Amino acid sequence: MGTGSLTVLALPPVLSRYLSLLVLSRAQEMRSLLTQAFRAKKNTAEIHTINRLIVQGRMELEETLMLWKGPSHVNNWFEAATASKTKDAKPATFLDNFFAGKPAAK
Repeated sequence: MGTGSLTVLALPPVLSRYLSLLVLSRAQEMRSLLTQAFRAKKNTAEIHTINRLIVQGRMELEETLMLWKGPSHVNNWFEAATASKTKDAKPATFLDNFFAGKPAAK
């Protein structure tokens, strides 16, 4: 069983332990975000990078399950993942265009 499977299977205990800030109705959304984060690395080919990702995933899972992370850490991860998912949907602002090197629209 891979680290991604362990992470998704561990989601119900994480939700119950951090229930004060996390809402159970978001469980499917959270499961989807975890799956996307795991699949984003599927094209990694270098063995050292793969090993590092496995170790980091297991450490993150252990820290979360043992409550070594505060609820804010868990919430911030999901909020950041949701924000990056919807980032492309918002219209570009002046600063977005500036940092991308695009000319200002008039």
